[in-house]
Amino acid sequence: MGAICRDLDLSRSTAHEHINTLLAAGLVDRRGGHYVLGFRLYHLGERARQQVTGYPEIVRTVRQLADSHELEIDFSVRADAEMVVIADEVGGSSRLGFQLGEVFPIHACASGKAILATLPQEERQSLLGPGPLRAVTDETLTDIGALEEELERTQERGYAVNRGESNPGIISVATVVRAPVGQPIGALAISDAVYRAPPVEQMGRWLLEAGSDLEDDILGNT
Repeated sequence: MGAICRDLDLSRSTAHEHINTLLAAGLVDRRGGHYVLGFRLYHLGERARQQVTGYPEIVRTVRQLADSHELEIDFSVRADAEMVVIADEVGGSSRLGFQLGEVFPIHACASGKAILATLPQEERQSLLGPGPLRAVTDETLTDIGALEEELERTQERGYAVNRGESNPGIISVATVVRAPVGQPIGALAISDAVYRAPPVEQMGRWLLEAGSDLEDDILGNT
């Protein structure tokens, strides 16, 4: 409790009141004298995922693309200046991708750069600020000017590329998937280790085709 009071600058009585409310809602549990996140949050997170436009079609596409190419495929949605992975599958494996539920700065991942490339420059500036941006790895683009140049290339080719900017040694390619009304739902991405990944252009073609088919599927089921 002391750490909570100190970190949030709350009085002990106020902190107790908030904690008791969270305990009653099942959002926090008490174990061994410590407060931890409650399993109720898992249920809420799952409901949030299922409310994403086209979620069943997204999950099906991610799984099919992963199995077809035996690569890791994920789908992420924007949460302000971050991207949240809501679907992730590893091809040729029975396990879910390790990134499911992960959160990345929007400027430091392929999915985020794909989304940023769809925004007006004024909105990007408001979202990112003047820089320098936070570095996740040594390869993260932290200079706003360099990022803008990369976003121009993303717009021209239709997909974004991330070379070790969020995970060292991993290359990712992502393209935006739009709702029937034209607004981005999120981004579909392929990831693999740099040393064995297919050519970027090939991954880009796979994604553009799969993204277009996914948009058609979502439209057909809307």
